[in-house]
Amino acid sequence: MTNKYKLSDLAKDFGLKSKDIIDIISSLTGSEKKSGATLDETEIALVFNKLTLYNQVKSFDDYFATGKAAREKEKQDREDKKNKKLAEQMAILEQLKAAAAAQNGEKVPEEKKEEKKPEPKKVEKKEEPKKAEKKETEAPKKAEKKPEVKKPETSPFDVMWHGIATRLFDRHGLASKRATRRFISQIKEIQPDIIHLHNIHGYYLNYEVLFEYLSKVDMPVVWTLHDCWAMT
Repeated sequence: MTNKYKLSDLAKDFGLKSKDIIDIISSLTGSEKKSGATLDETEIALVFNKLTLYNQVKSFDDYFATGKAAREKEKQDREDKKNKKLAEQMAILEQLKAAAAAQNGEKVPEEKKEEKKPEPKKVEKKEEPKKAEKKETEAPKKAEKKPEVKKPETSPFDVMWHGIATRLFDRHGLASKRATRRFISQIKEIQPDIIHLHNIHGYYLNYEVLFEYLSKVDMPVVWTLHDCWAMT
């Protein structure tokens, strides 16, 4: 029983065109074949021998060097694609970062205006100097208590930047530095007896900045774990 193989399939296996196989057989046997024709074992062997002569190398070193060069080229192509994709992502991040900076720049003067209150002027209008001195000393105490009522504001751009850093660079809990510093400033003003932490992985805190501060202050800290994020 003779094994036969389709000419077009043999060409695909070698990565050639059907016409290349037809030309090889025609040069060796003198017979013209069509792309849909089948080849017997003798014709297949002739094709193998001819292709072996075409692709022969002087030494095994040349052969392995050719393979190494091809692998290095494929590796370089993958690196180029990766770097191109990373550059596109970084360009998007820079645009978002610039937008966040512009938004924060608009909010800063508003916060300063709220802090300025013309309360000391009222004390100067009173006739009795002694009472005025007492009230001037009391004014700073009231100013210290007022920040306790204020809650630290979280910018939507900080949250957006934190989410993007998490999705692209696996930086969950390592962004939102400005929001964390604002939170620490509130702790310094309030001076609580104890700090009770719950979920701190909602795109609004930087745990490295927070823990570095907590490690330096003499305050008891309790952390209630509602899930396994802290351990995983």
